[in-house]
Amino acid sequence: MVNITSKEAQAALNDIQRFTDKTQSIIKLWLGLSSLQIGLLWITITMFGYIVAGVWLQLRLYIILGFAVTLMTISGYYLVPHYFWFWSAIFAGLPLVVVGVYWLRQR
Repeated sequence: MVNITSKEAQAALNDIQRFTDKTQSIIKLWLGLSSLQIGLLWITITMFGYIVAGVWLQLRLYIILGFAVTLMTISGYYLVPHYFWFWSAIFAGLPLVVVGVYWLRQR
């Protein structure tokens, strides 16, 4: 078992934060996207990963979750852009938490 100190964990989190900031800056400069569009892009990329994992592992729940969250996020972007972050928290974050709890309870 590896012992990780709080300094090492903080350094790792700082590295992740710097990587994320640089990636978002590159996307913003390269593609000229707004912060809402970058959020939509990250959610869509993540859900694409869920869909691919669902197809690969033959887990129908992952495929449905990926499509549903992507669809709800895109519809929220166009229907309620002023409340997009709240919409994303409810319709992208909550289903992931619920499915995670379901998988943990199932075992």
